[in-house]
Formats: sequence, structure tokens, C-alpha cells
Amino acid sequence: MAPEVAVARAFWTVKLPSLVLMFTPWICFTILGKLHWIPTMGMAGFKWFLAAFLAGFGAGWLVWSLQVPRWRRWAYEHVDDIEALKLVAIEAGVLWPEGHPLERTELASRCLRRKIREIENSKASSKTGAPAS
Repeated sequence: MAPEVAVARAFWTVKLPSLVLMFTPWICFTILGKLHWIPTMGMAGFKWFLAAFLAGFGAGWLVWSLQVPRWRRWAYEHVDDIEALKLVAIEAGVLWPEGHPLERTELASRCLRRKIREIENSKASSKTGAPAS
């Protein structure tokens, strides 16, 4: 599979759910404010906005943190050139560059992390012709 195809799938499985969860509280804040169910001005409005902002940001980031390792495993299994995949995914805003501090916010079990490493190692060794270790 081409890296671009795998990254296109990441839009549906990683980015879209994250964005929906990120912006839903803000949209609700706006709608509820227009209906005059919550205040939108002054300190009370700021508190509602801050709550919506933090809830959306937290929920969106949490979904991204949980979904990226699962997508990464799936993509690594289906794409032959993992390095090209990483470059396309970074360019598309799905992954952080390797070593970036925010890359550490990915949440995965030990088993999932081990499986990702195994796939990376097996694909790297098959490229060089060396036996997998």
C-alpha cells in the first residue's frame, strides 16, 4: 500500500475524531450562548468558554493519543516503506517528528509498543537483507 493511502485512512481514524471532539464543546458553547442558556460575556462567559476550550482540547488530544499508535501499527503492517510513511504522516499532521517532545503523548500498551517495534525492525532488516533479530 502507498504511504499516501495509509495517511488518508489516518484522516478518518485519527484526525477527524480528534477534531470533532475538539470543536464540539466550542460549538455547543456558541449555540447555548445564542439561545441565552449560558452567559457568553463577562467573567461567567469566560468561565464557560474556558471550560469548553479545555474540555475540547483535552478530549481531542486524548483521542489522538490513543488512536495514533493503533493507526501506526495498522499502517506499518500495510506499508512497505515505513520511513516514507512517517514523512508523509508528519507532513499531513498525523504524527510528530521522531524525538519531538509531543511524540511522547502517544498512549499505547506495552504489547502494542512492542508490536510496533517488531514491525519496524522486521521491515528495516528486510530492506537491508539482514536477518531479523
